[in-house]
Amino acid sequence: MKNSTVGQKSQIRQHHHTLRRSLQEKEWRELSSEVIKRLISTEEFEAAGFVHTYVSMAKNREVYTFDLIQTCFDRGKQVIVPRMTQDGKLTHHKITSAKLLSKNEWGVFEPSAENQVDLPDRLLVVVPMVSADFNRNRLGYGKGYYDRFLNGKSSIKFGLCFNFNLSWTTLPSDSFDVKMDKVISDKFII
Repeated sequence: MKNSTVGQKSQIRQHHHTLRRSLQEKEWRELSSEVIKRLISTEEFEAAGFVHTYVSMAKNREVYTFDLIQTCFDRGKQVIVPRMTQDGKLTHHKITSAKLLSKNEWGVFEPSAENQVDLPDRLLVVVPMVSADFNRNRLGYGKGYYDRFLNGKSSIKFGLCFNFNLSWTTLPSDSFDVKMDKVISDKFII
């Protein structure tokens, strides 16, 4: 059963990667802007003192988060971004400027190892994804970083994706997959 789920996820992931990577720069930025507008209009964002967010990878055409990070600074919110470790986990670091981020060996912007923080119990976590369905199931990159991080946490979990990456059928999921509290696209908040 698990192997068939892995295979199904891999096929779906490849399809949605292809769709996303076909976006031209202008369209990518415009669609991302719509997603971020929906995110910052939520009550949860308004109430959040801390926002934990991924830093978008341009080559994968993830929803662009640099504008979100700047909006957080402008609104006096504390910003926490992750670093990936070799053992498949994330460490969490407070930043005061996006200019402090640099690319790691995988081309992902990360903070330096300084300013590692213990996370508050309740914070808003903005999660990357490849696809999501209308039951708020998330399909990530297949490495499990965010599922391990979010498992058992009481944090508010928002997944960001483009509308064309939403699956109209239920995505395959495993017991360790963490469901989002909301999925936000350029057209919907689910």
